[in-house]
Amino acid sequence: MTVAEALERCPQLGRVLSEMGLACCACFGAETDTLEQVARVYGLDPDLLLRTLNVAELLARSKASHASSFAPFNEREGEESEGEKG
Repeated sequence: MTVAEALERCPQLGRVLSEMGLACCACFGAETDTLEQVARVYGLDPDLLLRTLNVAELLARSKASHASSFAPFNEREGEESEGEKG
């Protein structure tokens, strides 16, 4: 998933990314760079970034009473989220 796709899905993540020191929200690469690529460029653990974004999205959706529509970010190619397995 690209940064732009993540922000389209949950605009509140822009603030989370900025607080983590990632200035990628307004970057021209947001349309093409994946969350995993951005994490590696900034020296972050991609799994930690995804878990942080999942929690942030869940909190944002729960505040908006849409927690039931939560589907975790799963950046790793070839992996399925828990809800997709089976």
